[in-house]
Amino acid sequence: MTHSMTKTAIMILAACGALALMLPATSAMAMGPAAGSVMAAGPGQRAKRVKRANAGRKAAERRDIQTIERNRTVTTSDGRTAERTVRKDFDHENKSVTTNRNTTRLDGRSASSETIMQRTEDGYTRTTNGTNFDGKAFSRTETGQYDAESQTWTRNAESTGPNGGTRTLDATVERTENGAVRTATRTNAKGESVTRTQERSRKVPESDNDD
Repeated sequence: MTHSMTKTAIMILAACGALALMLPATSAMAMGPAAGSVMAAGPGQRAKRVKRANAGRKAAERRDIQTIERNRTVTTSDGRTAERTVRKDFDHENKSVTTNRNTTRLDGRSASSETIMQRTEDGYTRTTNGTNFDGKAFSRTETGQYDAESQTWTRNAESTGPNGGTRTLDATVERTENGAVRTATRTNAKGESVTRTQERSRKVPESDNDD
């Protein structure tokens, strides 16, 4: 089996999250006032801060990108071909990104999907519609919202599979004094629900004083 891969020149940026491309560069990460604190830090902290500063500059450069596209083609020794294409289109003004995926297998069957992710004032929305290799449609909608007052992140999702079954997810992550509590309720296509709660705490150093 021989492999051939074609990529656009900007594909080296694809490893970074699509949402990060839409975020404004943070001035604190730019080389400016932070440079003094970088020099004052120890070797480990200094390396981390330099890395963050470089990431800030690169994020600013990436803001001018409108499209990222990846193409991969695989051809077998008997001439059969499989192909996968992923294209991301960024709308910086409206803070959204549209991702189109198209896949063709060696047997000729194909599948495709389109995902639109939109930043909102306090979170995001994400909608996916597609068709699987059997020609059946599927969809998924998801929203995320952060409440600064209660320090709670809420995530709701609903998926409809190729056979028409619907699954839902309702999850919250609430910050506590020493960590966070995550509660998630999942409901399957039969209407059966399972709720799971996880609590994570930070270790608080013990005081040297016995008083």
